[in-house]
Amino acid sequence: MVDEPVANRHFATLDDLDAVVAERCRRLDAATIQPHTNFHWWPNPVQPS
Repeated sequence: MVDEPVANRHFATLDDLDAVVAERCRRLDAATIQPHTNFHWWPNPVQPS
């Protein structure tokens, strides 16, 4: 999901690349991420008592 904005692009410095990846991470929200990470076989979170 974070590779989309950097695919087929050249960055002059690692700082430039880092800035683009960081911005993409900030734009990702739970609704975008959940279908790709919430697998049926993952255990449910445990709530401490």
